[in-house]
Amino acid sequence: MGSFATSGSVRGIAVQGNYAYLSDAENGLLIIDIATPSAPVLAASLETSALKVDVVGNYAYVAAYTNGLQIASIGDPLAPAWTGQLITPGLEVYDVSVSGGTAYVGVGGAMAVVNVGSPASPQLLTHHINGNDGVGVVLVNSTVLATLKPFGVVAYNTLLSGIGEFETPGEAEDVSYYDGLIYIADGTKGLQILYGQDFAHMQPYARYENIQAYGVAVSDGYAYVAGRDHGLHIFRSSIDSDGDGMYDSWEIQHFGNLSQSDTDDFDDDGIINWGEYLAHLDPENADQDGDGLEDGNEEVRIYLTDPTNSDTDGDHSPDGDEMIAGTIATDPASYFYVSDIRPLSGGGCEIVFETVPGRFYSVYYCPQIGGGWPLLVSDVSGNGALMSIVDSEDEGSRFYKVEVRN
Repeated sequence: MGSFATSGSVRGIAVQGNYAYLSDAENGLLIIDIATPSAPVLAASLETSALKVDVVGNYAYVAAYTNGLQIASIGDPLAPAWTGQLITPGLEVYDVSVSGGTAYVGVGGAMAVVNVGSPASPQLLTHHINGNDGVGVVLVNSTVLATLKPFGVVAYNTLLSGIGEFETPGEAEDVSYYDGLIYIADGTKGLQILYGQDFAHMQPYARYENIQAYGVAVSDGYAYVAGRDHGLHIFRSSIDSDGDGMYDSWEIQHFGNLSQSDTDDFDDDGIINWGEYLAHLDPENADQDGDGLEDGNEEVRIYLTDPTNSDTDGDHSPDGDEMIAGTIATDPASYFYVSDIRPLSGGGCEIVFETVPGRFYSVYYCPQIGGGWPLLVSDVSGNGALMSIVDSEDEGSRFYKVEVRN
């Protein structure tokens, strides 16, 4: 869809709003305007040795290798500035993931936890030696996912105790998580994607080995892959592994698995799953707009109404009510109403309204607002003409309402 070539070696990426933050090794931190994904442009940069980057709020946290952990203020992405730094002798910093005031940092041969509650003065809290370089880190709720080079990906709890692991075919460089899937930048072996519903039992989902992948971030349905000497790759993150024309993430969201086919009708509303997918409907709800009509069997096939709009013609009468009344739900001039209330010379009045064959009408009255509604007449059959119901009582003013059923 789009790309941006750098003069350095892109190792990591984070995305926030309309900006992508690239760690471009010797070129430092690059801030790219991605408001138009097909035409990204450079907005600003900061000098350092940048391997990976995470962005939270108004700060960018940069894994700066021998320069340690560096923190930049990015309240104005066009005018970034360095704010704080933590250097620990002998610990090269490869990656960082931040949640609240805590940073989970991948370092040489270990993982570390850093207090970044005060961005100007970060403090090392603890570290766990594992023998593999923690080159990629992302926090998913209370789970820390780390790519340990060259092994693969390991899931930890926030105390850095292991939960599960998966060995990748390449040399794992970075990791991201989105919509139940784990995205691993696996160096020359491209992008590896795992099921991420159970971190104790991570399994392969898909892979793209025709690109180099040294950093990955996923946001709003797009995967942004840092390809080192090949710059930035952008593509849709959704995948259709079973080839049924519906993205897997959509199927898992609505069905919990991939067992539904495109021609199945999960909610039995007369619209197949593929139709619901294309029309951005909810395949678990047979009545999207709550108007009492089934989306496909009635709204689309019979009445030609909009299943996402309870009042298709905008006449303030819901489509389902119009079907009961026998009016036309696609014509704003067609709706059920009392056309006249005429006083009678001998006292009382008559209530006049249009009727439809096959409908039954009941009239109620109320002597005062807030009172009950006694029945005047019940289930009078419509004949397609004006109907006049007489109320012979003359007790002063009265309010009337007419109900219709089919």
